[in-house]
Amino acid sequence: MFQLVLVAAALTAGPSGATSGDAVVRLHVRPMAAPRPALKYQLLPDLGELTPGNAAQEYLKCFMEQRPFFYGKEGVARRNGSARCRPSSCGSSRSPSTAATR
Repeated sequence: MFQLVLVAAALTAGPSGATSGDAVVRLHVRPMAAPRPALKYQLLPDLGELTPGNAAQEYLKCFMEQRPFFYGKEGVARRNGSARCRPSSCGSSRSPSTAATR
């Protein structure tokens, strides 16, 4: 409470360097409506575009479906193009040795 009184006293005292010879600038301001759209880029989607629910569950489901690709033996072999990967299981008709030479 005491701090509030000090702040109020400081604000009412005015600027310390103010003299009676300072120039006064008058501004003429007219009220106007806010521009439409207020921002150039819309930061949030419209309410009609939103869907109810928890989006984190959908992201988790997506990552769970992709887990064999990232961590499974076949997926790692497919991405690395290793010799352990047979052409029939990799989805490629060429052998890894001919694919590496091209």
